[in-house]
Amino acid sequence: MSAVSVLLLALLLELTIGEPPARAHPVVWMGWCISRLEGMAPMTHRRLYGVVSVLIITSFFTLLGLVIWKMSNSENAVSSAVGTLIAAYLLNSTFAVRSLGQAAEDIRAHLADGRLDVAKKHLPALVSRDPSSLSGEQVASAAVESVSENFVDAIVSPLFYYVLLSPVGLGLAAALSFKVVSTFDSSWGYKNERFGELGWFCARMDDVLNYIPARLSVPLIMLSTLSFKRAISALRAAQREHTKTPSPNSGWPMAAYAGALGIRLEKPGAYVLCPLLRAPSPNDILRSVRLTYSSSASLFVGALVVLVLC
Repeated sequence: MSAVSVLLLALLLELTIGEPPARAHPVVWMGWCISRLEGMAPMTHRRLYGVVSVLIITSFFTLLGLVIWKMSNSENAVSSAVGTLIAAYLLNSTFAVRSLGQAAEDIRAHLADGRLDVAKKHLPALVSRDPSSLSGEQVASAAVESVSENFVDAIVSPLFYYVLLSPVGLGLAAALSFKVVSTFDSSWGYKNERFGELGWFCARMDDVLNYIPARLSVPLIMLSTLSFKRAISALRAAQREHTKTPSPNSGWPMAAYAGALGIRLEKPGAYVLCPLLRAPSPNDILRSVRLTYSSSASLFVGALVVLVLC
């Protein structure tokens, strides 16, 4: 079965069902493995342990992707059909469009209703930031920042690697491998005493793997604004502001979103993107989600066109 068919089925699953349930979610399995590996981490040689851990889990899911892909291309009709369904299921698990939008919408609804404390409790579902001292505007900013950053991590990057390597039969394996590294980075990629050495390798790998997708996200965001003025604002903001964030990649989509939406984004004590623009409101969270949906649609259409041509 072709890479196009697998992507179409994965997209159909995303539109109708969304992400798999937790017990059957490959990314949850990845997280479970990472949690167990952290519990077994030694007190010494933690950087080496982190490297080996990433390589082991990545190798397992790469092999899984290769086996399922081969099964989907079997000459046996039944094996091919089953393999294609499993491949679509696994591919669908690597991107999170609906769940990202729902998590952001929950925060928007609570902010709009004046329930700031409840909105703060929901914020960790989107971003690892202490919400206790944040104002309503800062919570809205954190939500928009997370939506924009996750547009790359949870949508653009896995699909980019799927399309890039599908012509040589490695698309599914590549998408799963990226998701392993991304999940490791979400769990271990912190610059503190606990994870500084343990997460060193996964953090570097995540930076490398997101390098091209982060920059690719800017034209996708521009295209999806459906406004020449907003598109130019997104481009100029991305070019001007992307270096303000500690990450070499997250500044690109975050600044582009800020420019496209006409708002400033702020992480207290760390950075302010587009400081001359207005502060975000709860409605801007909804606007960021809609921008993500339209940008994702552009991405999926582009991916299908490339796969058909290849």
